[in-house]
Amino acid sequence: MAKPKEIKKKWVQVFSTQEFGNVEIGEIPYSEIKNTMGKILRINLYLLTNDSRKQNSEIAFRIINADEKKANTEIVDYRMLNAYLKRIIKKEKNKIDDSFTCETKDKVKIRVKPMMITKNKTKQSNLNRLRTHTREIFRDYSKSVDFGLIIKDLVNNSIQRNIKQELKKVYPLNLFEIRDLSRIK
Repeated sequence: MAKPKEIKKKWVQVFSTQEFGNVEIGEIPYSEIKNTMGKILRINLYLLTNDSRKQNSEIAFRIINADEKKANTEIVDYRMLNAYLKRIIKKEKNKIDDSFTCETKDKVKIRVKPMMITKNKTKQSNLNRLRTHTREIFRDYSKSVDFGLIIKDLVNNSIQRNIKQELKKVYPLNLFEIRDLSRIK
């Protein structure tokens, strides 16, 4: 019986984007370098920032170009972990989920999925006002900044803080998080 031909695999280092200082985020095996294009690596935010408060979210990087030694990436997705989201939801409060698309200053289309938790049970009209107000605030913000800056502000929690302050004028919130922000092709 003939032995199958063994393919020798090599390894290439994968580096993050400029927003995270071009640090190495891992290595992947390849037999042909062109097969690495488009691969997605999901990294916990704690590993990139060394901040334990950020362990509840992850970022996805897609390889956009690679040579024999180095693979460069772009950010595709920011996501809160499901275990964290289940842990923060309490009874006697309203959870508001939404999903909408918008465009950044550098013409990148993104899908945003915010999540809000109110301090008390409330009327549907207040929940609808919170939803529409969130969309207006985020669309105005995204038109004025690039995609990289949105990710940076999302990681630093400044977007969430600012939007929560604005939404408190509509109805008091316990929590405002962006549970998912992804780039649309």
